[in-house]
Amino acid sequence: MAQPSVNLGTANSFAVLAGAGITNTGPTTITGDVGTFPTTSETGFGSVTLIGTNHGGDAVTQQAKTDLITAYNDAAGRLPATAVAGDLVGLTLVPGVYKSTSSLGLTGTLTLNAQGDPNAVFIFQIGSTLVTGSGSNVNLINGAQACNVFWQVGSSATLGTNSTFTGNILALTSITAKTGAKVNGRLLARNGAVTLDTNTITIATCAVSLSLTKVCPTPTPPSTHFTVGDTVTITLTVTNSGTTNATGVTVVDQIHIPADVQISSLTTTPSATSISPPTGPYSNTNILTTWTGLTVPALSSQVLTVTFTILVAPPLGDVITNVDAGIGVLSGTNQFTCTIPVSTAVFLSLTKVCPTPVPPNTHFTVGDTVTITLTVTNSDTTNATGVTVVDQIHIPADVQISSLTTSPSATLISPPTGPYSNTNILITWTGLTIPALSSQVLTVTFTILAAPSLGDVITNVDAGIGGLSGTNLFTCTIPVSTGVFLSLTTVGPIPPPPSTHFTVGDTVTITLIVTNSDSTNATGVTVVDLIHIPADVQIGSLTTSPSATISPPTGPYSNANILITWTGLTIPALSTRVLTVTFTILAAPVLGDVITNVDAGIGELSGTNQFTFTIPVSPFPPIPQRGIPLW
Repeated sequence: MAQPSVNLGTANSFAVLAGAGITNTGPTTITGDVGTFPTTSETGFGSVTLIGTNHGGDAVTQQAKTDLITAYNDAAGRLPATAVAGDLVGLTLVPGVYKSTSSLGLTGTLTLNAQGDPNAVFIFQIGSTLVTGSGSNVNLINGAQACNVFWQVGSSATLGTNSTFTGNILALTSITAKTGAKVNGRLLARNGAVTLDTNTITIATCAVSLSLTKVCPTPTPPSTHFTVGDTVTITLTVTNSGTTNATGVTVVDQIHIPADVQISSLTTTPSATSISPPTGPYSNTNILTTWTGLTVPALSSQVLTVTFTILVAPPLGDVITNVDAGIGVLSGTNQFTCTIPVSTAVFLSLTKVCPTPVPPNTHFTVGDTVTITLTVTNSDTTNATGVTVVDQIHIPADVQISSLTTSPSATLISPPTGPYSNTNILITWTGLTIPALSSQVLTVTFTILAAPSLGDVITNVDAGIGGLSGTNLFTCTIPVSTGVFLSLTTVGPIPPPPSTHFTVGDTVTITLIVTNSDSTNATGVTVVDLIHIPADVQIGSLTTSPSATISPPTGPYSNANILITWTGLTIPALSTRVLTVTFTILAAPVLGDVITNVDAGIGELSGTNQFTFTIPVSPFPPIPQRGIPLW
């Protein structure tokens, strides 16, 4: 299991922190805060260039000293530990905890290999002294960051002349940096002095790493829904898994209130910067809640809540939809979608069974009969009467189907009769009765009259009780073909965990796989893919395999949709063809955003969300010898 970082608390802002004073000789540059307590003496600071705050022995220093004790004990107690001893020279170590029961030295180069994980943590537990030799060096590769390297020293540390040291020293006693020693990290001495001599000390900081989760409200059992007078709370949690505080964070959340539901004005914690529209009651509207200027401390979380009261609800139930949320902007995905059931009497639920071809067939063909099944369930103890159910089907231009038959007979089919091609068909049942603790099965049946030789899909777009749901809960696709049927899958890029995003300089590859599960070769195949690049992200020109037509043809791309088209492909029988799209991240926002693979399809874009995925991007500080993608 990967080690979490050591939380330095308020000591995080200090480059030099001592217990028995700080002494300097020669021109020393310190980037970060300094302080010493309980001995507050500071000598030789006339030749110190300080890019930070000298807290001396003030309250900030005193709190930092308290937090240093906590961090020291945390680092000293980490398990499991790998034994090391003597001289670390020539070693290449991977993330983890390393323990020496006595002194530890370094006379040359030590290499720390993060293996592509920018959050990788290295902890050294040293029973006695740490001594580095002249010209020694701690080298970071493959994403390792100085902010995540910790040296817990049981007595004192000495850094050799003209050495280059990386990481945070947490020493029980004193720390001495000899002439010309350079430190990318922190010198934090609990009880003793810190002695400097013509040094450069730069505080090590990690990039913030923010993630968002949502907890959807659920009725208290045995109730199946919320009702008039109930208070509903949506909870969002922003987590910063980085070791640097995140400031100026924006979080947004969007709620949809249907026309037959009314809720009160919202209350938010902490108080939202804006709610649009600003006040309720709300009905038949979208509400956007925005928090700005939030601070999410390192290795910590911020909880946000949205609370409202149900004022009006329909007797047969409907759902308030928590549509989306995001850090900075709405995510554009369905990962933050949840539904909140509301009713004054019964609450009905709807499920759909999509038709599938009889194996070994991979698709329906001309002459086949297709049946879609919807089931309305009443889980309450009261009969539901006057129920309306709707279903919508999309027929593409290269497919034709017959008129529909429905069971029970639908009240309305629009358009009323077939044959249908290149159209949407809306089926409506009204006046249904769903007995208590029972279900009603509805069916839609039709015959395939025409289909393309390489296949396409009829899309059962949506369904709902009272009206279409407006979500993808009821979407399914029905494959049709007169020859082979080709299926398409997409594989989104996922760099190695635990990184949460790609960063500037990373190479990203999207993979599409076309599968021919029939026993006949497919020729003249066209595949398309669409990618959206937001305004705060920039990527380089695309490379594709095999070569594709790209529009716009060249990058860099920002605030743009890119359409990639492969034509004339051959997919052998019982085989697959892999297509790839590759690009490099050139710019990304500090708090992150997403590149969206909007859609893909065979012949044309599918018009569904089955090929939608997001690629998170955010910058990290420059990292030496990177080259392994980050996730």
